[in-house]
Amino acid sequence: MKMPGMESMKGMSMNKLMASKGEQFDAMFLHMMPRHHAGGIKMAKDALKKAKHQEIKEFSQKTIDTQNEEIAQMEKWKKEWKLAGK
Repeated sequence: MKMPGMESMKGMSMNKLMASKGEQFDAMFLHMMPRHHAGGIKMAKDALKKAKHQEIKEFSQKTIDTQNEEIAQMEKWKKEWKLAGK
């Protein structure tokens, strides 16, 4: 299954991230991680519709809520630190 952000978390981009540090690392991380979370949110929304067990549905809703909050936090940091265009 392809998920948004996962392509950028592999290969050259991931290698470039791991080779970076400081502000460059922060900018790349804050660019890549929200797309990765978007893939997790997509999977969790699918689980809400398709899962049999209530525990999975509850876990999926927590995942959606938490990852949306984390995306909002990362977007806020990008703006505060002026990393959006880097």
